[in-house]
Amino acid sequence: MAVDREDLSWMFQFVEPAKVSEADMPSHIAVTTWNTWGVPWASPLVFHRASKWRDFHDKELQKLIGDHNAKALSTKGTPPKAVEPRKDLLVCCFQEVFSFPKGPLMDFTSRCDPSQITPFWEKFVLTLGILCRFLSCTVWDAPRKLSSGSIHRSGDRIEYGTVVGQGGMSLAWNGLVDSGLCILSTWEPVEKGFMAYQNVPGGCHEERVANKGVIWAFWDGVLVLNTHLTTRRHVKPRQLEELRVLFEHLRTRFLLKSSTQLSIYLHGDFNLDPNQEEFFGTWHQNLGLELITAGLPTNAKLTRALDHIFLWRSNEQRSELRTCSNPIKPWDTEAFCGVPLSDHCWQGVILTNNEAE
Repeated sequence: MAVDREDLSWMFQFVEPAKVSEADMPSHIAVTTWNTWGVPWASPLVFHRASKWRDFHDKELQKLIGDHNAKALSTKGTPPKAVEPRKDLLVCCFQEVFSFPKGPLMDFTSRCDPSQITPFWEKFVLTLGILCRFLSCTVWDAPRKLSSGSIHRSGDRIEYGTVVGQGGMSLAWNGLVDSGLCILSTWEPVEKGFMAYQNVPGGCHEERVANKGVIWAFWDGVLVLNTHLTTRRHVKPRQLEELRVLFEHLRTRFLLKSSTQLSIYLHGDFNLDPNQEEFFGTWHQNLGLELITAGLPTNAKLTRALDHIFLWRSNEQRSELRTCSNPIKPWDTEAFCGVPLSDHCWQGVILTNNEAE
């Protein structure tokens, strides 16, 4: 498919302005990425797991913040201020948190004891939702449920100020599910948007049901993109080309709007390992993207590094403290009714600009 770099209007579902924060950009930024494995008809207990995802995510992020603050105290000279979730910018990207048109029994099922929900009943409720697709005016809003999920360990709770991707933001008018992408942030973005991939697998491939693409949010000086690429080998290079065009377009646009340097964080489940797929390594190097996660295996079999966070900056950061987690396996530490929380590892990175202190 030929991509017209001059006219990118077809690539956006919409761009919605939001309030501009009057505060200066913080000296700390924390970024995370996690594919939660919340696929309807494929993953069990999709009506019950959002709060468990939130529990696990916030617990691991709080651990990472503690490690980063301890590392900062051990630095020479005057240590930087500690990361404070209520004040600093925390941007958390999720994949496979799918929203879909709400069927008549979904709320009832979500209130039932999850240990009593059978796979047959859950598939029946989801299928009933399909049959009522064009009669439904509301959405099973998984990102909203993730952001408002009850946290049993109150000390681990992080309060997020905004949810990008809620309300079926990436749900096509004729789609069964949305992109599964969302971003939780402690700060409200200045702008946000979504682009659906035009290149998708053919035939009866399951990904034709989902509206895969890229969701993004912009704060003054910070742009975050979150994506989930196809599993089909022959489609991946074409989706990467669409992602490249979007990346370059947004980079040019927000360089003009940033009052300071621009930092771009590209998150997601790429279904590609730069150590095994040479063309992917070449792709991100040509864009000037630095891999800031560990580059270790993140899939369930721990054989491939599929989930990544990349960083691009408009100028070099001369003094910076970084703390990067190793991939955290949710199937080793957490289970819900005997079901692993996810088949992908959680990852996070915290960056501190020492010069801002």
